[in-house]
Amino acid sequence: MEYRPRLIPVAVASIALLLMAAGIPAVIAYLEQFAAMKGTGDRSNVFWHLPLLFFGIACVLLGAALACAAIAALRGHSFSQRICRIAVIAVPALGGILAGMLWHGAQRAQVQRAESQQRQAVIDKLIAQRHRIALFRVEPRDDGLWWRIRTSGGRAGDYLLRLRAETNGGVLYQHTRRVELDGAARAFEQVLSYKQLFSRCFESRDADAFYVCVPNAGTSNSRLKLITVLRLEEAGGERGADVAPPLRALASESARTAAVDTYTVAGEVRVQKLEIQ
Repeated sequence: MEYRPRLIPVAVASIALLLMAAGIPAVIAYLEQFAAMKGTGDRSNVFWHLPLLFFGIACVLLGAALACAAIAALRGHSFSQRICRIAVIAVPALGGILAGMLWHGAQRAQVQRAESQQRQAVIDKLIAQRHRIALFRVEPRDDGLWWRIRTSGGRAGDYLLRLRAETNGGVLYQHTRRVELDGAARAFEQVLSYKQLFSRCFESRDADAFYVCVPNAGTSNSRLKLITVLRLEEAGGERGADVAPPLRALASESARTAAVDTYTVAGEVRVQKLEIQ
C-alpha cells in the first residue's frame, strides 16, 4: 500500500485529539467525585470509580504520544511515519478492546457495590436489633466477685458473653461462653472467686507481667478494669463473622473499675480490700 505523506499523520492526530477529548473529562469527573465525597461517611465511590480515572489517564498519555508522533511525521521523520502507519490500525483495535474491558470492569464493580451495600444493610439491621447490655454490676464478696448482667432484649440468636479483668499489664482473667437468647431481656449471674480471678499468676508463664502476681509483694489501691462484652454471633442464619469482619460493631460492652489491695504468697493472692468504683 502506497504511503500518503499527510493523510495518515492527520488521521493519527485526529485520533490523538479524540483520545484527549475523552481522557481529560474522565479525569476531571473523577476528581470532582473525589472532592464531593470529602468529609462524608461513605467514600466507596473513590474505589468504584478508579477505572474511570485509569481510563482518563491512559487516554491523555496515549493521545499526547500520538500527537507528538503525528507532528514529527508531518515534518518528514521516517520513524514517526512508521509509527503512524501502525497506530492508525492498532489504536482503534486497542481502543475497542479497552472499551470492552472497561465495560466489563464497570459491570463487575456495579455488582460488587450492590453486594457491599446489601451486606452493609444486613450489618446495620443486626446492629440495630441485637441484644445490648442494659445492666452490669459487680459486687465484692468475702471469697470473690458477683457479676450481674442483664440484656436489653432484641434479636434472637447465638451470642458470646465474655467476662474480662484487665490490669496495666494486660488481661488477667477472661471467661467466654456461648449463650442462646430469644427476643426477651435476659439476666445472667456468675460468682468469680478470687482464686479464679488470679489463677493466671500460678498457671501462666508470663505471670511476671502482672505486679499483683509477684510473691511476697503487695499492692495498694491497684486498679482492675472489669469488663463484660455481649457479641452477636448468629441470628436467623446470618452469621456476624460473615457479614461484619469488624466484629466489634456487633458487640455491646460495659465496664466497671475496682480498687484492690492485695498480698501475694506462695500459691495464693490474698485480697485485703476491694472497692467497686
